[in-house]
Amino acid sequence: MIRHSHRLFLIAAATALVTQCEKPSTNTGAPAPEGVLATVAGEPITEADLLAEAEWRHANRERVPSATELLDEMIHRRAMLAKARSEGLDEDPATRRRMESILIARLRERDLEKAVANAEITEEELRQAYEAKSGELTRKGQDRFAILFLEASDKSSDERRAEVRARIDEGIAKSDADPAPGGRGPAAMGFGAVAVDYSDDQTTRYRGGDLGWIPEGQESARVPAEVLETGRKLSKGERSEVIETPLGFYVIMKTDARPGGMPAFDQVSPRLHQELLVEKRRGIERAFVESAVSEADVTIDEAALKEVQLPSRPTPQKPASTGPDTLPQPSASR
Repeated sequence: MIRHSHRLFLIAAATALVTQCEKPSTNTGAPAPEGVLATVAGEPITEADLLAEAEWRHANRERVPSATELLDEMIHRRAMLAKARSEGLDEDPATRRRMESILIARLRERDLEKAVANAEITEEELRQAYEAKSGELTRKGQDRFAILFLEASDKSSDERRAEVRARIDEGIAKSDADPAPGGRGPAAMGFGAVAVDYSDDQTTRYRGGDLGWIPEGQESARVPAEVLETGRKLSKGERSEVIETPLGFYVIMKTDARPGGMPAFDQVSPRLHQELLVEKRRGIERAFVESAVSEADVTIDEAALKEVQLPSRPTPQKPASTGPDTLPQPSASR
């Protein structure tokens, strides 16, 4: 237990007497602060320090003991801190970085986070963004197709090609007589079960020949360009006649279509709002950091910087962090 002077035991009843009894500090030669209750490693603990510690504990819902016990705890803390400093721990790079990170985090919490949280996007800003991003927002039209394909190389005999042609005609007839229900997504079955028996395209035959959505101007790796071009000219739900190619025979059906163009404002405003909000918040953070750099009056020795040779080691991969170490780094004025 730390030994106390008589005034420490009287603090709860007569703290004013402490000020009169305190000796001047020998640390700097300057007059001692008022209300010094104890000195640890040359640093005073004042009545104001004790009261501030009690207030902090109240605010953080921690137990506040008697003045004597509280001073004991503060002395222990200050003594441990003095020992850590005397052993150079405050100069340890890892420790200093942690301390700096804590300070930056507190600065962000006090001066930045509220401004970021209160950022708002107005209706006018949304409208301006909608107009400015018209080129980006404009969508290409898309068509969905289904195919039947029977392989018959142009090097095959005429008899073989005739057989294949007759078979695909048979498949078309069955599809026309009992068409698949069609629709969107997995229901866009195109040629339905006929594709299983009358198509050699292994990727599409078990889903009614469905090629999926293909945007305007985009080719498909599954069908020749002339087949796709024929499909583009069809109306929704219409199929082509048999198309003869060097690979074999195709029939293509347009199962669905989506027109291109600029989407309505109400369709894209939620996404635009989120994008603008993220952009505005990042701008607030950048301005905050740039202001701090400006106030710090940064100067850089370009000649000395050019002489620095950093070690060439692979950069370790680490998860993205939102902590204070990842503040945006503005370019300092040179």
